[in-house]
Amino acid sequence: MNSLLRFPWEGYRHDTYSFIGNVFFVSGGAYGILEAYDYNTNLISRFVGHEGDIRSITTSANGNFMITSGTDMTMRLWPINEIGKNKGDVNSIYPVVSIFIAENNEWVIWNNEGYFTSSKKGAKYVGYHVNQVKGKEAKFYPFDQFNIKYNRPDIILKSLGVADSETIDLYERAYKKGLKRMGMTDDDLQVDIQAPNLNIVSYQVTGSILKLDIKASDEKYNWNRINIFINDVPIYGRRGLEMKDKTLQNYTSTLNVELMNGENKVQVSVLNNNGVESLRETVYATSNQTAAGDLYMISIGVSNYKDTKFNLNYAAKDAQDMVNAFEENTVYETVHQKIIINEKVTCENIFELKEFLKSAKTNDVVMLFTAGHGVLYRYGICISPISK
Repeated sequence: MNSLLRFPWEGYRHDTYSFIGNVFFVSGGAYGILEAYDYNTNLISRFVGHEGDIRSITTSANGNFMITSGTDMTMRLWPINEIGKNKGDVNSIYPVVSIFIAENNEWVIWNNEGYFTSSKKGAKYVGYHVNQVKGKEAKFYPFDQFNIKYNRPDIILKSLGVADSETIDLYERAYKKGLKRMGMTDDDLQVDIQAPNLNIVSYQVTGSILKLDIKASDEKYNWNRINIFINDVPIYGRRGLEMKDKTLQNYTSTLNVELMNGENKVQVSVLNNNGVESLRETVYATSNQTAAGDLYMISIGVSNYKDTKFNLNYAAKDAQDMVNAFEENTVYETVHQKIIINEKVTCENIFELKEFLKSAKTNDVVMLFTAGHGVLYRYGICISPISK
């Protein structure tokens, strides 16, 4: 019978182990040391990724992956077909994906190339620890700073082999559509996590206006837009405020931001030409203005469909009733209404609502009501559901 001892430089002990197939076994110890051996106790592969003691090892139901977890609070999926691949030589194996799940069930999944997908707020928990010049502390850049290039559910799903080609294609289309909205292409984005820097030099509140003095710079790339968020809402939209001169690397400016009534969390960031956002600088400012805002109400209801077997009795009526409920308004200064029902629910009319909402101001409220069948069309193309 063969025995295998682990010394301090090899992870101290066998905290957990598992037999993979009938060819080798895997042992996990301290310091994230995870290794595979043949049945003669010869080391054949090392798994590189964990940074804490290994606590569990198992295999996926389809037999393609080894799954481990550790005290670094991550789970890692490893390709089983890579184990012992280099005959006679020890090979290093990297995880197909790594998974982190927070206590509030927010999560993020990423691969070794930096591509990730996450729950709504999960990407803020994992990121890059980037060293600065000598004498300066390192900076932590969460994954969501690199959304434009690296938020790629299609790549993660393809790596895992858990989705059909149509679903992967849907996510890839969404990625390319997002780039187009930002005025960018794949060629504009470099494989680099160089992020611009932004500092709020000073700020002052006068009435409902916040005056911000900012200074921005980027040592490597030009940057071309500013983002301002009030209570996590981008006031310039997802594209931000584009600068006319797109060759800026150093920039100082004074920004005037209209505040909402009460306390405001105001964040400012800049985006470089590589699609990387600076860390968001945050200030808290209070406006004591109490003027009532307007209500912009959109009500959409579809009862009549091209295929009559899907017709509904009350969807269009519910949309009309919602509008009627706000006719006697005592809360808002003015109620602006748009109602679209049945055959009026077309792509053109839906897209025109953007113009309707452009008049909404900081303290106004937007309400959207929809009634109908909750069907997600696979390719995200706007097709009128109603008969004419």
